[in-house]
Amino acid sequence: MTEERATRPAYRGPLYAQVAQVIRSEIANGRWRVGTILPSELDMAQSYDVSVGTMRKALSMLTDDKMIRRSRGRGTEIIAAQPQARLSVLDYGTDIPPADDIDVKEEPAPQKIADKLGVPRGQMLTVMVRRIVFDDKSRAVDCLYLPKPIYEEVRHVDIFSNEKLEDAYQAMDPLQRLRAEEWISTDISNNEVASILRIPEGTQVLKVARLLSLGDDPVEYSERYLNLDGVAYALQRRTPD
Repeated sequence: MTEERATRPAYRGPLYAQVAQVIRSEIANGRWRVGTILPSELDMAQSYDVSVGTMRKALSMLTDDKMIRRSRGRGTEIIAAQPQARLSVLDYGTDIPPADDIDVKEEPAPQKIADKLGVPRGQMLTVMVRRIVFDDKSRAVDCLYLPKPIYEEVRHVDIFSNEKLEDAYQAMDPLQRLRAEEWISTDISNNEVASILRIPEGTQVLKVARLLSLGDDPVEYSERYLNLDGVAYALQRRTPD
């Protein structure tokens, strides 16, 4: 592994995270191809000159990325050449349609959102307000907050679609992991949310806040608001028949 360490890029973080990033890079560069069955944990650990425990943690990160699938009797198979973003716990499934309506504007970052995105308070952000419609009913409102340089990078894609936006973020740096953090809480609908959801202002709604980061760099903070009808509908769509 001395030769590997001399030639591989210097990544930050714990050793297992560095190993995971090296393997991501090698998959992206074609050393390991989709469909390949990786060697055993012991052989991989020896190849990368790390302990089995470190390799196990590295492979666990790639499993979370949905780049590999580990199954008893078959081994560890590469199933994707790039990290795959995690779906929201209250998404509508893989057949979610594009947003029905969208409003793009610029607003100064309030302190809470500035802290999430790592920008100064008051810095101008691009804000996208999207309405999600199923079966002719407004089920949810998405409010997406992007630093202006990030918006300029992705504005060419279909910004009505979460999937295409996330693909565009990932394309900005294929070697970095696109990851999501979520916080779920209740909130009171303001005038804009209430108007889109067609509910009285001040109605209690569920809020799913999500921060998307590419590696260590935040690229998008969003808040999805759902009324009770929207929550029930989302859960129903995610429940197998």
